[in-house]
Amino acid sequence: MLKSHIPNYKLISSRFLLFLSAFLLIFPHPVLARKISSNCAQDNLETLTNNLLRDLPSYANRVNQRGRRLRRKVDFYSYVVTAGRPEFTPLPLKLELSEANKNQNFEANIRQVFFTTLSRQYKRPKTIEVQEFHWLLLTKSENGWWMVMMFTQSRGERSSTVPTPPRDSSYGDIGQGVNLWLRDCRAMKQ
Repeated sequence: MLKSHIPNYKLISSRFLLFLSAFLLIFPHPVLARKISSNCAQDNLETLTNNLLRDLPSYANRVNQRGRRLRRKVDFYSYVVTAGRPEFTPLPLKLELSEANKNQNFEANIRQVFFTTLSRQYKRPKTIEVQEFHWLLLTKSENGWWMVMMFTQSRGERSSTVPTPPRDSSYGDIGQGVNLWLRDCRAMKQ
């Protein structure tokens, strides 16, 4: 009987979180806004990448959580634990351009970043770790950095496991996390 008089806690907490997130988007904390803006306004790709990789696990996990089905009985989602080890030595790109774009140097505008992530998947009674290798292609415009495309290879727990062939992961959890982070940077820069 007492339970019928208690308001739905989940409904109240979700409304409060929605309100709080909307409030912080409209009125960002000035110290945080300055810090994010100064980190995102960098022309230096290495500094930008280090800041991106620091925040990427939380961004990717939020993308992952948004895609979950809450009524599932079995949960096989992975959680990004860490991202790191950036490398900036580019691979040669072979771009096929139309006749109208032959004179433009698109390859010079595309910057390449390689990094790894470690994800965990919790399956009772054990934990599975997956290491992924990412090839991120970025470009800079007058209003900030943009993701062009991203490719990913995965390798299972054992180091003897052969990595999978590269796949387009631009719309996966990590790719969407990168896009969201870059979007936030561009928004804070303006």
